[in-house]
Amino acid sequence: MMNPVARGSSLHSCSRTACDRRITIRSALAADSYMLFKNRSFAAASLMFTFGVVLLGTTVLIPQFLQSLMGYTAEKAGEVLSPGAIAVLLMLPFVGFLLKKTDARYLIAFGMAITGVAMFHMTNFTLDMDFRTAVLWRVFQASGLAFLFVPLNTISYTGVPEEQNNQVSE
Repeated sequence: MMNPVARGSSLHSCSRTACDRRITIRSALAADSYMLFKNRSFAAASLMFTFGVVLLGTTVLIPQFLQSLMGYTAEKAGEVLSPGAIAVLLMLPFVGFLLKKTDARYLIAFGMAITGVAMFHMTNFTLDMDFRTAVLWRVFQASGLAFLFVPLNTISYTGVPEEQNNQVSE
């Protein structure tokens, strides 16, 4: 049975969301925003960006695994994630440079391949894995994310009229 406070909060949240959606759909600006999805590049980039955000969810799952099952402290679990963040930080300018010389679709495919291989290997995590293994696979997986987000942001603006650029970024 659901807690009455949680049930009330959920109902309130759902009703607010429905009400906000109704107001947004009626506005002229929102109608223009939905028209952006007629642009194939924007629609595909939006779908892929959603996929990328789901992959980013491992940023939450890895520390939970390390803390709850392997007995890591929050600080130690953060030390596992930090090298991955540094790898992304270092890869972003490199991916931007490659974007000038390579088709964005190839970079996205490369990023998905790297991330997919890393996620597949993460299915073999065991409770007797060491700190170094967790760090290396997180760095490998995070490097793939850099190849996803930069080209996706670039593709989402392709073919969109300049006066609608603000709506693409929302």
